Amino acid sequence: MSAPQAKEKQTWRDRWIEKDLAFYRQVFLVGLPVAFQQAINIGVNLMDTVMVSALGENALSASSLANQYYYLYYVLCLGISGGACVLSAQYWGAGNHKMVKQVWRLSMYISGGAALLFALATALFPAQIMGIYTNNAEIIALGNRYLQVTAWVFFFHGTSLIMVNLMRTAGVLYLGLAVSGLSFGSNIFFNYMFIFGKFGAPCLGIAGAAVGTLISRILEFAITFGYLFLGCRQIRFTPRNLVGRLDAAMLRAFMNTGMPPIISDGMFTVGDNILSVILGHMGVAVVSGQAITLATMRFCTAFILGLCNASSVMVGQAIGRGERAAVERQSRTFFLLSVAGGLLGGVIIAVVSPWIVGMYDLSPESRDATMQMLQAMSLLMVFQSVQSVMSKGVLRGGGDTRFLMFADVIFMWGLNIPIGYLAGLRWGWSPFWVFVCLKLDTICKSFLCLWRLVLGRWIKNVNETT
Repeated sequence: MSAPQAKEKQTWRDRWIEKDLAFYRQVFLVGLPVAFQQAINIGVNLMDTVMVSALGENALSASSLANQYYYLYYVLCLGISGGACVLSAQYWGAGNHKMVKQVWRLSMYISGGAALLFALATALFPAQIMGIYTNNAEIIALGNRYLQVTAWVFFFHGTSLIMVNLMRTAGVLYLGLAVSGLSFGSNIFFNYMFIFGKFGAPCLGIAGAAVGTLISRILEFAITFGYLFLGCRQIRFTPRNLVGRLDAAMLRAFMNTGMPPIISDGMFTVGDNILSVILGHMGVAVVSGQAITLATMRFCTAFILGLCNASSVMVGQAIGRGERAAVERQSRTFFLLSVAGGLLGGVIIAVVSPWIVGMYDLSPESRDATMQMLQAMSLLMVFQSVQSVMSKGVLRGGGDTRFLMFADVIFMWGLNIPIGYLAGLRWGWSPFWVFVCLKLDTICKSFLCLWRLVLGRWIKNVNETT
């Protein structure tokens, strides 16, 4: 039988479902530590939110809005690591360890520069930053205290976050989980100590939450780089590898493939912050509801982030090895897994919502707004899952970063922001429908990414240009 005849007899299962059990074992090995890491991180955030809520709704709103500003930096770091991980995974798959180290060095340069800029802005203009999100004087004053401490967090958190993600492309799968486990315990302990003035510590209120976070991030930084320099067996990386000239071919590859995720995530997060500004001007109840909804969503869907990370790493490594047929088949399997994960996540959110809301000391108005947003999120979860795994995982791992950059920017700035502004501040819609409007991009990008996946034009091997 000729090859064309054999191809014609392939069923949809042959094209869309990977039958090799080794593939699913690798998904489990790569994705599970990330899922647990995400669950731990969000668990810390949930406990922080619960402790801060004991100080009152204004304190909860202040920490939520201040963290929304910090989230701008956090997602920028994810963009840096996302772009760098595309190159790192493909170089690692091709066995080019020299270029892997080059990518890691460049990532540290970029993350260090970004941390310095954010730290200076936060230290010099904390009240002005809070004033962007709300016009409530008490919330601004509380957020001011919180951000003054947060200014010291950027460098320690950003560099360790990016390096943990980069090491994962080289097979270091459990470091992030270990670091997050330490963060869980230390953050809760120090937050409790400094928020409420326990164990002889000063009672710092909302600033105590930032102090606890700072201590935890310093510990994360020490463990991450201590392991990288002293204990990493997969690749020998020393402090000397952080200095020296950067390869011109790698820089070109980074500009073409690695830079678009940084621009994309940066522009997307600025837009996401504008959405928070819209919610911030809808009142304290809506801000509190958003904080609880986002924390719940991230906690209940941690396994989706694991799937997203596994798809990016595995697709990138397979492309580096030149296994195009396997890449196409496995990418379609990841799509089906993202649909299943989204449906499961939606059900989980719907089931746990009443219990989650009951954990907080909320006014009736805040409780109602929170429940409405959680209901909306449970319905949208399948689209959130598909677009996350496809855009941040499969297609990004395949090197299709320029296309994704345009999609992110267009849908956020051309759809979410104008419709969300009208729904929230002009039309006076309920929190349920405002939240749906703020997530319209997830629906559109789900179908767009599926179309891109089926076309097969998203696979770009950076090893062919370096």
